[in-house]
Amino acid sequence: MFDSMVCTVGANPLPVYLGIVQFTRRNPNAKIALVHSADTLPVAKRVARLLLAWKVAFVPLTDPYNPMKVQHVLNTVADDYPHAALNYTGGTKVMSACALLAWSMRNRIEDVFYVDEPRRCFWFYRKGSKMNVPLSIDDVIALHDAEKLRDSPQAAGWKLSDVKNMFEKRVIENSINYPKELINDKALGQLRWLRENLSTEWPRLLYQLAPAAYPDWITVICPKTRDKYCPISTSGGMPSPLRLQVEFITGIWFEEYVRIMLLSLERDGAFNWDKGPSYPLLSIKDVCSGTVFKINDTTFQSDIMLVKNHRLRYISVTTTSDQAIIKKKMFEAMIRSQQIGGGLARSCVVSLADYDTWENREVADICRDSINDPHHIVFGRPDIMRWHNEHKAPELLQFLTD
Repeated sequence: MFDSMVCTVGANPLPVYLGIVQFTRRNPNAKIALVHSADTLPVAKRVARLLLAWKVAFVPLTDPYNPMKVQHVLNTVADDYPHAALNYTGGTKVMSACALLAWSMRNRIEDVFYVDEPRRCFWFYRKGSKMNVPLSIDDVIALHDAEKLRDSPQAAGWKLSDVKNMFEKRVIENSINYPKELINDKALGQLRWLRENLSTEWPRLLYQLAPAAYPDWITVICPKTRDKYCPISTSGGMPSPLRLQVEFITGIWFEEYVRIMLLSLERDGAFNWDKGPSYPLLSIKDVCSGTVFKINDTTFQSDIMLVKNHRLRYISVTTTSDQAIIKKKMFEAMIRSQQIGGGLARSCVVSLADYDTWENREVADICRDSINDPHHIVFGRPDIMRWHNEHKAPELLQFLTD
């Protein structure tokens, strides 16, 4: 443990934050110096906001690419903090090299470390130290300058049995047959199927749609007109209970299915819906869904997010099997995950994509090939069915723990 630390700051705030918390958290009076450029000052400030118990100083660089100027500043910092550790992970190569040289010239090379995020390790000159820093979703969000506006509540009245029923009918039996007149509006076809198959739940929803102020239920729920008759929020700004019901039966049920499956996972990738996991991989506080974010001037709603092994895992869930839509969601998930969780974030799309009749390949495979990045992947209906039948999901486990 150290009483003081100097950190070079780059575009990624996570290595800076992890190093400070790991090696100074037992000393609330520790002094921290954040060496930054004009471009990375906002990053340094975001780190400082999370370090309420630490004394933080900002050390500006006028030109982070000029070796002479950078060396002069870092020599001064090394003298001002004679017992400080050095985290040289962030910043330009010039910043890292000059910082390392300043500590080496003062025979303090043993107090220098680099953050190896992929292997969750801190490398000192002679040894490594395993990363052991608690990191929440809120921490990751705050570090990467995303603003969480609200968490979306689940639709009232829909239980696990409803989710299972939807899954069995929609995925296992694959029994939705869309009428020709609804072929371009699958949401309506799905609702018609629900009316015919979920006899215990449909009357309840239909009853809510019955007031004379509404036209027929099709118009209320149709994606093109439902905003008018079924508003997203009440006059008080809270999500409309009726809208939550509508969104649940038109797709949120699958998001809920995936969320429950994540919480049912054992550490070895097996899962048990009924009894729950004996050695759970995740806890309910680790997983959030339906969260609304604002980044810069853009507001959007995520599906499922969690932090595991210090990485944000962003999961986009869709009932579509359309290849073009899945590709769009895949790229969107990749971008959103990096906006919220930085460059080391992971993303996946869990879909009901099946086989392409022309290529005789899984649509999910075709989509994966289009991005060719193992950190951002797609799962399809064959994956879901295999996980369901075998009661284990090794591919999902690998995504969550790599």
